[in-house]
Amino acid sequence: GAAAAAPPEAGALGFKIGLAVLLCAFNAMCWAAPLRFKRFTGSSQKLGVASTFSGGVFLALAFGHMVPEAAEAFGEGGAAAACRWTLGGYLLIWAVERLANGAEAPSSDLSASDAAAGA
Repeated sequence: GAAAAAPPEAGALGFKIGLAVLLCAFNAMCWAAPLRFKRFTGSSQKLGVASTFSGGVFLALAFGHMVPEAAEAFGEGGAAAACRWTLGGYLLIWAVERLANGAEAPSSDLSASDAAAGA
């Protein structure tokens, strides 16, 4: 008799597990970089770039994954409601951060540690 073909989900599971392991390894490397290389933590410019990148990752997750699911959960016309809630949440986080850190603009001058690091 003919052998039954494996369902397509079987290959997808292996791919998902492999991708999760790869992402965990990448996460661990990014987490360990500031601990391993002290010149990384001494540079406010490099830390600022890393912080901006991580913020971009969270926004990409929100807009690429969570908002479409929320729009589907809201049902008919749910995209507008999901976008309003997303914008409201983003503005709330922004306002709290501005209140916590004051309304002053970030300094664009290089600090002494940046100048010493050659940034």
